[in-house]
Amino acid sequence: QLNPDSIYYYKTLGLNECNDGDYADGLEYLEKAYTMDTQDQNTIWALGYYYTFVGKYDESLKFIKLWLEGIGNEIGRSRANMHRLGYVYWQTGDEENANYYFDKQLDYGLNLIELGRAGSYVYYDLAAVYAFRGEKEKAYDNLRIFNEKKVMPKWMVTLIQDDPLFDNLRGEPEFDQIV
Repeated sequence: QLNPDSIYYYKTLGLNECNDGDYADGLEYLEKAYTMDTQDQNTIWALGYYYTFVGKYDESLKFIKLWLEGIGNEIGRSRANMHRLGYVYWQTGDEENANYYFDKQLDYGLNLIELGRAGSYVYYDLAAVYAFRGEKEKAYDNLRIFNEKKVMPKWMVTLIQDDPLFDNLRGEPEFDQIV
């Protein structure tokens, strides 16, 4: 029933593999999807995002820049992912852009909390930025709130285990208990 010639087929396989932590196979499928449609913004974003998990930051930045060009003024829709851009820019030596996007993520999350519209994932994203910046107490404050969620999708469990933004906390007893 599946059409192995469709971008949707390869994109879905790629996202499923990456969400299960198999980034090498997932990226291979996503690259195949990209060759079929070089304008698909979801595939471009996924490539930019998941290349960070295998340490290929130059590849990641290439796709992040394509994604930013492709969405143009629609970036407001994607504010929940600004910390991912910040991380890529940091890893490629562009601290100015990195801090710009990290700050945008913090502003976005804190604004949602202030408005009373923050879901648990807002706290995850705030914790990720704080952890990366070495602000451990703020990171744990947000992770504790995030951890109150009783049910998590499988991709979220994989993400917190592999998320490079939490490398500063990895191995600490409280972080390991939350994971």
